[in-house]
Amino acid sequence: MSDPIVPVLAIVPVRGGSRGIPRKWAQLVAGEPLLLRTLQTVQQAGVADRLVVSTEDPDIAAFCRLRGFEVVDRPAELADDDVPLADVVRQVVETLDWNGTVLVAQPTCPLLRPETVVGFVEQFGGTRLEWAISAAPVDRIVWNNGVCLMPRVNRQQLPTHIKVESGALQAMSSDYARVPSGRRGMIEIPAAEALDIDSHGDLAAARIALGRKKIEFLVVASVDKGSGHLWRCMQLSDALSHHDVWWSAVGLEAWALDIVRRRGWQAGHAPPWRKADLVVVDKLEVADVLVPHFKAKGSAVVVFEHDSPIVKWADLVVDEFADPKWTVLRPEFQNLPRKDVADVGTKVLVTFGGTDPAGLSGRVASMLAYGTDARVRVVQGPAAEPLGERVGLATVVTDASMAEEMCWADLVVTGQGRTVAEAVACGTPVVSVSQNERESRHARLPGVLYLGLWAAVSDEALLRTVSRLLDRPALRQEMVSTASTAVDGRGVQRIVHAIEGLLQNL
Repeated sequence: MSDPIVPVLAIVPVRGGSRGIPRKWAQLVAGEPLLLRTLQTVQQAGVADRLVVSTEDPDIAAFCRLRGFEVVDRPAELADDDVPLADVVRQVVETLDWNGTVLVAQPTCPLLRPETVVGFVEQFGGTRLEWAISAAPVDRIVWNNGVCLMPRVNRQQLPTHIKVESGALQAMSSDYARVPSGRRGMIEIPAAEALDIDSHGDLAAARIALGRKKIEFLVVASVDKGSGHLWRCMQLSDALSHHDVWWSAVGLEAWALDIVRRRGWQAGHAPPWRKADLVVVDKLEVADVLVPHFKAKGSAVVVFEHDSPIVKWADLVVDEFADPKWTVLRPEFQNLPRKDVADVGTKVLVTFGGTDPAGLSGRVASMLAYGTDARVRVVQGPAAEPLGERVGLATVVTDASMAEEMCWADLVVTGQGRTVAEAVACGTPVVSVSQNERESRHARLPGVLYLGLWAAVSDEALLRTVSRLLDRPALRQEMVSTASTAVDGRGVQRIVHAIEGLLQNL
C-alpha cells in the first residue's frame, strides 16, 4: 500500500519594516520585485496545494492580491525585527488550521530555481525529519575563535561534506510548526542558488547573476588588418565578463585566437543552438552582411567605426576615431602618474601597430636615428615582420610594455590609430602619419601633430618636425596639455553602460 499523499502549504513571509534595505521586497532583480520572483518560483515548482503570503503591510498585501496570491494577515506584534520566524509560521498554520507539510520560502533568495524547490520538497518527504532547512557547500575557509575549522587548501579542493545554512527554504510538519519537537536536519541545495539578500552588496550580486546574457564577439585580427580591433574588444570583453561571453573564431588568425584563449575566453565556432542576446561586430568588411543577419535573429548589434548606411540598423555605433570619448585604453594606460616634459628631448619611440602592415616602423626608426641626435627605439608587435635587434642606429624592442616605452620617450612617432590615444594617456607628445587612406579619415586629436598620409610626407618634413619638437619643451608641453583633454580613459565604461542598457531593453 502506497503512502498517502501529504498536502503542502507554502508560506512566503514578508514584512514591510526591512532595515538593511528599505522596501527590500520591492527591489528589482531581472526586472521583477524580489517578492514576486519568489512567489512565481514556488508557483512554477507546482509542489504547493496552497500558497499564501504572510504580511502585516497593507501595501504588500494589496500587491499580492492584485496578482492573484492569497494573503494571511500578520498581527503587528509578529512583525518586529526580533520575532522568530517560527512564531510567524505557527500563526499561519493555526489561522488556516493546516495539517500536512509546511514549506517556507524566503522572498530574499531570488536565485532559487523551481526544480530546486521540487527536489527539496521531495527529499523532505522521503526522510523521517520533522523539520529541515536548506544548506549549501562551504566555498571558503572558516575560522572560529582563532581555530581554523577546515583544511587550508584552494577553494576547489575544499571538503564538500561541510555545509553552510541558507534561509532559502524550510520544510516541516504541521505538528512541528505548532510545537517544535522531533528530528531536524538539512537538505542540500546548489551553492549558486543559496544567496540570501541582507545587504546592498548581496542585492548587486543577485542582479549580476540574474542579468547574465549571451554576448558574442566577431572581430578581425590578421597581419593585414592589424591587432587593434583585437585589443579593443579584449578590453571590452574583460569589462563584460559577468556575462556569458563567446568569441567567434571567424576572422581571427591563429595567433589572435591563441591570445583570446590564453585570456580564458570561450572561442571557436559558436554552436548552432546558441543565440546571442548581443553581438559585437568589429569586422568592417562584413558588417553590411552581419548586421541584418543578427538583427533578423533577434540579437542586439554593436558595430565599431563603420560609415556604411547599414549602421542605421545597428543598435549602437561606437567610433572612437570620430569621437574620442569612446576611446578604449588598455589597463596599462590607465591611472598613470603625471609625467614631466623634459627640457631637452633626447628619446624618440617609433611604433606602427601590432602588425605594421606597411612596414613603416623600421624605415622611420632608421631615418630618425641617422637624421637626428635622438636615441631611437622601435617597438614591434607579435605579428609584425621581425626586424632583428637593431635597425641602423635604432634599437628594436619586442615583447615590450607599450606604456613603459611611451613613458620613457620624449616623443612618439606613430600611425593615425589608437596608439595616438595611448601615447596621450602616457603624457607623451605625438607626431602621427596615416599608414593608409582609411587612417587619414580618422579624427585628428587636438594637440597631436598630424603630418598627413605617409606617401605624401617627405623624409625632410618628418626629420625637421621631430628635431624642432625635441628642441622646444614648451611646445611639447602644450601638445600634451591640449591632447589630454580629449582622452579621459573612460571609453570602456561608456560603451559598457550603453551595452547594459541594450541588454535590459532600455
